[in-house]
Amino acid sequence: MELERRNNVKVTGEGPATLIFSHGFGCDQSMWRYLAPDFAGRFRVVLYDLVGAGGSDLTAYSASRYNSLGGYADDLAQLIEQFAIGPVITVGHSVSAMIGALADRQSPGRIAGHVMIGPSPCYINSDDYVGGFTLEDVESLLDTLDRNYLGWSSTMAPAIMGAPGQPALGVELTNSFCRTEPEIAKQFARVTFLSDNRADLQGLNTPTLIIQSTDDMIAPVEVGDDRPPLPDIEVLFSGAPCGLVVTEQNGTIVRANLTFCTWIGMTENALLGRRFQSLLTMGGRIFHQTHWAPLMQMQGSVAEVKLDVLHHDRRIITMLLNGVRREHAGGCFHELALFTTTDRDMYERELLNARKVAEQLLAEKSEAENALREAQEKLRAAYLKAQQRATFAEQMVAIVSHDLKNPLTAIKMATQMLSRSERPPRETTLLGHIGQSTDRAERMISDL
Repeated sequence: MELERRNNVKVTGEGPATLIFSHGFGCDQSMWRYLAPDFAGRFRVVLYDLVGAGGSDLTAYSASRYNSLGGYADDLAQLIEQFAIGPVITVGHSVSAMIGALADRQSPGRIAGHVMIGPSPCYINSDDYVGGFTLEDVESLLDTLDRNYLGWSSTMAPAIMGAPGQPALGVELTNSFCRTEPEIAKQFARVTFLSDNRADLQGLNTPTLIIQSTDDMIAPVEVGDDRPPLPDIEVLFSGAPCGLVVTEQNGTIVRANLTFCTWIGMTENALLGRRFQSLLTMGGRIFHQTHWAPLMQMQGSVAEVKLDVLHHDRRIITMLLNGVRREHAGGCFHELALFTTTDRDMYERELLNARKVAEQLLAEKSEAENALREAQEKLRAAYLKAQQRATFAEQMVAIVSHDLKNPLTAIKMATQMLSRSERPPRETTLLGHIGQSTDRAERMISDL
């Protein structure tokens, strides 16, 4: 309840995200009365007054706390924590745009987006920055405000509103200025116009929509376009990272940038009046005459034409050329952009070498595979032949075994029959030897 009373908080609407509207210098939340209701059907809408403005609790104002925009940013961060639901989008007018950015810095990630209306991170001009005022302008404005706040309000409010066709708006802003307690307004004006929040915006990645008026005496359009100025067009042309050449239709050079001149070792003055094709090798001149010059006439452009350009010392520099034929008030000209191909040629050579190595390896692989197949065929043939020989050997052994067993059986039977009758010792010994030999022969045949 303390924050609600301190900042005169009003909450309306329902939705998955919260819009917090924050007014600018000399105003209060009533400035949003025509706008905020349109969002209440889709968002939770939070309106509040900066401490010291509108219906805020003036007893909560502290000159030390609000001696910088940081005090107001602290208030906004507290309001977000207490009244916001879901993602938070701040809608800040004028100085409140920077208050929203500072609150974002205090609680990174809590604010999902900013809508900044007429913002200015710094109102004072510097060497490379347009803020809209000189330091002397701001000091004079603050001095006038200190001496006669009500008079200043009556004079400045209509001018700040910038709507001469709607004087009622100027009257409303004047009344709003005059309702603000003068001492608080004076300090807030000093804090606002002397603040410099440019560093606070550096690296702020929260999505931001900037809305500017084309006729804002407080925040000129240049403030929102805080980009470094581009170099002079001549500097861009001269120092471009490619060669730039402009010729007449017959090839006469009328402009050449420093990059191209450096590449071929000649000055622009030495090139002016020369035909571009005179800088090419004989093959390049023929190609120019038969191919890309006719293409320029027929289709108005050429792309990625590879040319050999002669350096001043007669060595060859390979370049890629893109060109267009363009009509100007002074006539028709060919605008050429050229790029050296040293790195590209090196890359292409490396690719070709790699391709050759790959092809060689592939050939060696194919040769090895062919040799492997031949060896496998030879092994398969040798295996079949060995199998045939083994089969034949088995058959021969079977035949031999059968043919040997029959006479051995007869010999063994005869020996056994003769051994049954009485024989002289010598014959008995011989028959024993015969029996042993037949037994040994049978065992040998069985082992085959």
